[in-house]
Amino acid sequence: MKILKYLFATAIVSLSAVSCEVISEDAFSTAPVPPEMYAHSDILMTSNTMDEFVNFSWKPARFLGEGLTYDLYGKFGESTTKLASTSELYYRVPKTEFKTALYSAFPALPENDTFTMSFFVSVTNQDESFESDPVTIDIYAYGDAVSPETSALVESIVLDVTDPEGVLELLTWEPARLGYNEEITYSVSLQYGETAAIVLLASDLKETSFSITVDALNEAAVAAGAPEAAAADLDFTVRAFSATYPDGVISNTVTINVTTYIATYPEYMYVPGAYQGWNPATAPKIKHSSVTKGLYEGMIDLSVEGGGDVGFKFSPVPAWENDFAIANIEKTTFGNGYTALTGKGTTGGDITAPSGMYNILLNKKLNTLYMIQVETLSLIGSAPVASNGWVNDIDMTYDPVAHTFSAITNMQEGEFKIRVNHDWTHSAGGTVDNVSFGKGDNISFTRTPGEYKVVLNVGVNPYTIKFINTSFPEKMYVPGNHQGWNPAAAPVLNGDNEGHYEGYVTLTDIFKFTSAPDWNHTNYGGSMESLDTDPSAGNLQVPAPGYYYLKVDLTTMSATATLIDRVGVIGSFTGWGEDVPMTYDPNTDLWTATNLPFPAGTEYKFRMNNDWAINLGGDPNDLKQDGANLKADAGMYTVILSLATTPYHMTITRTGDLVSEYGTEVVVAGDYSGHSWSATDDPKLQGSGDGTYKGAITMYNMQYGFKIVESGNWIAGQLVADSQYEFTLYTGDNMMLPNGTYFWSVDLPDTKAVATPVTVVGLIGSFEGSAWGTDVAMDFDQETLTYSATLNLAAGNEFKIRFNNNWDLNLGGDITNLTHNGANIMVQEAGTYRIVLNMANTSSLTMTKQ
Repeated sequence: MKILKYLFATAIVSLSAVSCEVISEDAFSTAPVPPEMYAHSDILMTSNTMDEFVNFSWKPARFLGEGLTYDLYGKFGESTTKLASTSELYYRVPKTEFKTALYSAFPALPENDTFTMSFFVSVTNQDESFESDPVTIDIYAYGDAVSPETSALVESIVLDVTDPEGVLELLTWEPARLGYNEEITYSVSLQYGETAAIVLLASDLKETSFSITVDALNEAAVAAGAPEAAAADLDFTVRAFSATYPDGVISNTVTINVTTYIATYPEYMYVPGAYQGWNPATAPKIKHSSVTKGLYEGMIDLSVEGGGDVGFKFSPVPAWENDFAIANIEKTTFGNGYTALTGKGTTGGDITAPSGMYNILLNKKLNTLYMIQVETLSLIGSAPVASNGWVNDIDMTYDPVAHTFSAITNMQEGEFKIRVNHDWTHSAGGTVDNVSFGKGDNISFTRTPGEYKVVLNVGVNPYTIKFINTSFPEKMYVPGNHQGWNPAAAPVLNGDNEGHYEGYVTLTDIFKFTSAPDWNHTNYGGSMESLDTDPSAGNLQVPAPGYYYLKVDLTTMSATATLIDRVGVIGSFTGWGEDVPMTYDPNTDLWTATNLPFPAGTEYKFRMNNDWAINLGGDPNDLKQDGANLKADAGMYTVILSLATTPYHMTITRTGDLVSEYGTEVVVAGDYSGHSWSATDDPKLQGSGDGTYKGAITMYNMQYGFKIVESGNWIAGQLVADSQYEFTLYTGDNMMLPNGTYFWSVDLPDTKAVATPVTVVGLIGSFEGSAWGTDVAMDFDQETLTYSATLNLAAGNEFKIRFNNNWDLNLGGDITNLTHNGANIMVQEAGTYRIVLNMANTSSLTMTKQ
């Protein structure tokens, strides 16, 4: 048994069907289970690809008997039609036949266009049908078009962190042939895995080749989900556009193996200078981007009394340590008197700039600097109504405490930018969650027209813009009996600027919502189902005192209150079973869990009422419902959770090392070889207490895979890229293997497991015909999943089981529980023996004298 010291609660393993649980309930039930279609990539049907095949495949239906027929259905719009029937677990057909079947079944399908369809399989048992969930696929049906034929110029690349601006020649392609005599442009995209996001690398290309810098490819690969500092296969596609084909015709996919790098940068860059007494400990700082590595951007006021030039430099820490300046500074003064600075390279000297407020854009990766003296920021474009179509500036007001610029103005659907000093030379663009003075794209406004407070937040990096609809209050206050009916001191629910508010509040009985911290503005009472703003409306009420999760929707004038009996931490460290309860402090309004024992690779979340209906994960500074699992390295931790209102956030503090004692066995639990995910009865691997385990297992017919269970802790694994069957433990999900027998080597401290395929199972020993030098091969029976051999043995003969003629892979010892490097097996009585080796369960053998 592995002992997690300081563990104050034993996790009860629960196998409920939730997104981050170990397995689904299907693995334990004999109720009929419908088939499950595998994901399918988009389908390209152009004149130069029609000799290829379309292949749909699916997992079999379970507990519905033998000899099933699977019907493949397609759906376009509201029309659903059967396309094929088969007894196989796949449907494979040439694209020519598939296209004919598709257009025959769906006459309304567009020609020479892109359209989206969904597909599912159905199986009928007696009078009941069982359907898979659909898969949705984009189909590029351009019968008259010739798509670009793309080729990779390299098979693999190892990106060099020391050469970020190095240029890589990646792709070339044969030109597409689209509409007659039409201009054709191309875009290039990459994707990591079929279900990952597609990252656009370039657009509006007219040439038929593509190159990219080392750093740009590294950033794009990581943005697509590829692992950092590791090799990964990236899929590249080219799309051709013309007037006839405005949505583009996609090329074949080419794969390049790319090894990325990790470039680490401090969270802040400090800016000491003459304007603040050259003290790095108290210097203002600019924040590292959460999107682009090495990029720092922020507003710094370099003003000094009397004006003149001001010296400053950068430091990665609030001290004179590794400080630097950017070299080769060029200053430009513009017509209305403001200054911009650019530079590249580093020096030990200082930078000088005219006194004033500056937007500083520092790229530490490339050692470049771009500074703009800011006197005024303004909105301009087609979206701000008063801008009159990119004509008039709408000045913004700076709040030095909140680090924001804002303007209240009427907005309509359109685009805009943020202009510096009423001059087009310098402006900020991008998207609402990624604004920078280094971006040229217009910012889109797609919300409902109306009056908004447009807020540019320069206290974060990247800068962000939010639109606060002035018809809704920014916050909602919750006065009531629980706090003396004082709106000024009432709990606050933050809003999303569209009339939705949420947060957690301790209530006693009656209360109201107010739109301001007083009674002089709009107040909300009546009932939770129908909020009423009439001053005479009655109070709202909860049925019992307690801690409540409140949600308010002013678009429907309704609210909900969910009683929260328990806030807990749950994760792989509890086997995703019962959560560890957190303690609430009403004085700080914080929830705390201490002495949490996190093994290596721990993933965890927060949930309410020991149930998954309300759960939080994702960004620690902005936790969201159903957010991704949070992660932590091995150690003892204290976790503090703030739920007062959005953004919900947490802090995690490592308080010590996790001291672990490992048991002498692990269970490989799954649905292979007739097993049913038992954490106690499925095959075991033996160890010596140091966290390493070895043994052999015959693994056939798995559908959902397997995990390794150590003392009730379910351990997931992720297949290592370019390995045969090596897994990184404490990450990923269920592990999968093809049918076969495997010799396992599991190293929990090193978070690694290796399954070596067994090609030969042999008996070797002192008996005649072997003499410890020759293996006698055992025969495999696929029905019983056992190996057997018949041998003439003399009394006193000894033998062992050896795999692949390799002494590193052997079993011996107690024949009811064979172990790696176990003792020789002794023959007590001479005779002819039939020896049967069972490794579909915990390894054992039987010896039957003939």
